[in-house]
Amino acid sequence: MQPDLETRLRGTVADDSMLTEYRRELTRWFKIAGMTAISRQLVSHGDGQAIRSMLTEIHTHHGQLTNPMFEYASQVMRDAVTEERSVPDGFGNMIAAAAHPVPAGIVRIAPPEHHGTYKMILDQVIARQDDIETASIPSTLMSDTRAEENIRRCTEIINRHVPRDLVDLPSFANTIVAFDHPEVSGTSVSGATGLVFVRPEPRIVDTIDHIIHEWSHNKFELILHSYQLWTDDTRLHRSPIRDAPRPLYGVFHAIYVLLVVSDAMVHLMELDELRDGATHKVDSFLAECDASLRSLETEPSLTDDGRLFIDICLDWITTIAKDHAAS
Repeated sequence: MQPDLETRLRGTVADDSMLTEYRRELTRWFKIAGMTAISRQLVSHGDGQAIRSMLTEIHTHHGQLTNPMFEYASQVMRDAVTEERSVPDGFGNMIAAAAHPVPAGIVRIAPPEHHGTYKMILDQVIARQDDIETASIPSTLMSDTRAEENIRRCTEIINRHVPRDLVDLPSFANTIVAFDHPEVSGTSVSGATGLVFVRPEPRIVDTIDHIIHEWSHNKFELILHSYQLWTDDTRLHRSPIRDAPRPLYGVFHAIYVLLVVSDAMVHLMELDELRDGATHKVDSFLAECDASLRSLETEPSLTDDGRLFIDICLDWITTIAKDHAAS
């Protein structure tokens, strides 16, 4: 019996089982797509050997399953097989990056030796941005000590002060890549659960916001594997902190992410250096989410779970606001 929607949205107790189930499915994808790609000669001989080697490791140790690059490489192979084309340039580097297990229960900064692969993925994500100007600006990966210390300090603060039953970083953000871009502050990648790109900020509270924000996107994407909240992807609605209406997919994602960030920020108000920034974020995000949820109440394409999502989130806003007032 799967956990109820509220348990999945507001807690982390079901996260491990959700990830375990997904990674079992992912292993099947990798095996089928990998062996098909080899038999159809869609990968080089060397990459084919690497795929076979990884399959052996998976069945022996299962360590690669926690590496988000394993998921990404699997998706790339699956797309190549479906479209009957060779895997893209750089696939061998993806396999090399995916071959390194990510120890359970930790958050790691992306290893510099694989930055070329992560940069390729980030550039593809930014190129798909709606804003043409934003999409045309190149990004830069950051490997300097200051950026790494910024990220590590933020993860330590989150782990120490935000309850694990709200945000458990290693589950959906076990690999963090620091980058710089004038218009993009962070992004997650569909098809790489656990991978987040974050722009380190001068204010620690803003970097923390970015990390939890992208963690929440990864988690909600997996929740959507189990729950259908709407039926019409063409419907547009008011979205939090966006000027223009967005498709329901983006609206639901934004609401969920901002509520997780708001809930976390209430716990961070106990730290003097974060209090003012955290307070402003909670006040702003709750107002934006409430307005978006109210506009969704009459949306005809909502499923029963979609309407339940709205009720859960409105109740969540009330709880966060009370905790905020008491802090």
